Amino acid sequence: MSGSKKRNKRKPGKEDQAGEPGQAHDAGQRGRELAEKAIENADSGLAKEIEKLSPEEAAVFLQLVEKAFKKRRIQLIGYVLALFLMVGGMLSAFLIYAQREPDQFLGWVFLVPFTLVGAVLLAFGHWSRKL
Repeated sequence: MSGSKKRNKRKPGKEDQAGEPGQAHDAGQRGRELAEKAIENADSGLAKEIEKLSPEEAAVFLQLVEKAFKKRRIQLIGYVLALFLMVGGMLSAFLIYAQREPDQFLGWVFLVPFTLVGAVLLAFGHWSRKL
């Protein structure tokens, strides 16, 4: 089978809590599709589709949207922290460099803010992906 579309195959005989085969899978799939659509772009037709959801689908939808917003919030906090570290680190580096002796090499102090920012962005990115 070639192409970019994937087929969702259910194993026959698997039943969910409601007793119907594949109902939880279908609810989860539809909830995931609507969550992705809601996250990517908001349109007026989405509100109508959300109203049509069953309680199970709505729960999956809400859970996925909350998870996506939590990830974005963690990333935003990381970006803001990295911004403050970069500004504060560069100001500190300039002050340290300005107070050096004329024959003293302190060029390395300008690498410290970049290292800190890289570490923070890496840590917050890893944290947001773990969710």
